[in-house]
Amino acid sequence: MQWTIFPYGVFSMRSIVLPVMLFGFIASAAAADNDMPDKLTFPAKTGNVVFSHKMHVDGGIKCKTCHDRKGGKIKGLGREWAHKVCRGCHEAILLGPDKCNGCHGS
Repeated sequence: MQWTIFPYGVFSMRSIVLPVMLFGFIASAAAADNDMPDKLTFPAKTGNVVFSHKMHVDGGIKCKTCHDRKGGKIKGLGREWAHKVCRGCHEAILLGPDKCNGCHGS
């Protein structure tokens, strides 16, 4: 184990590196949340779907509800996925649009 001498004592590299890495991880996760788009528009034949990411996050929906990772693109996102997951969730919680014109607009 490598030891480093600082003005206030002797510390192992592990005791320094691990907290710094942990802080970096937490800071990057917080930054990722701040970088989320407010609204996303998905083109569709029956009218574009405008999705408020902020409203869902502020409403307490967890990232893993839609994302297979913390954030980023949604694996398999498309018409079938959205109709199953989005509409299914809205019907289950009795909140939000669950009819065609509720999501699809011009």
